[in-house]
Amino acid sequence: MIQITTPRLIIRDWQPADLAHWHRLFSDTQNMHFVEHMQCHTIEESQTRLQSAIDAIHDNPRVKYFFVVELAQTGQFIGSIGFMTEMKAGELWGNFGWFLLPEYQGHGFMAQAFRALIPHAFGRWGVAVIDAGCNIANKASERIMQQNGMKLVRQHNDRLDYQLKKEDWLSL
Repeated sequence: MIQITTPRLIIRDWQPADLAHWHRLFSDTQNMHFVEHMQCHTIEESQTRLQSAIDAIHDNPRVKYFFVVELAQTGQFIGSIGFMTEMKAGELWGNFGWFLLPEYQGHGFMAQAFRALIPHAFGRWGVAVIDAGCNIANKASERIMQQNGMKLVRQHNDRLDYQLKKEDWLSL
């Protein structure tokens, strides 16, 4: 089981006992505003998706890295961060995404969680390029990408796409 800690956070693999947290996070209309297609509408749908995230832990090679984000001092669940890998032009890419409960937004937690995962993605998981994107109106997610050294590579319609290459990260 993967567990990464920062001074304020614990980032770990999902477990079956996390179903209530998964459902609260992914059924929340405010959280899913920009990604409505990912919203869970029933506890059964949440259970199916959680089980898929848990099953991915054992895939070899592992291509889905979805994690719980908790406060280090209290163990309080605050959100989720993760990525999926894909080979593109002979390089392994990691497509990142994150969700944070509304009451924890604006405190730098997701920027810190993302920052903690970057060296693991580039190091132990072999990613060469990190990419992420957001709706143009989602300024909070855009700030997280910018704070972590990502560069805007494309704007199309209402979407912004950012990237961070391993060699660029190493030179930061």
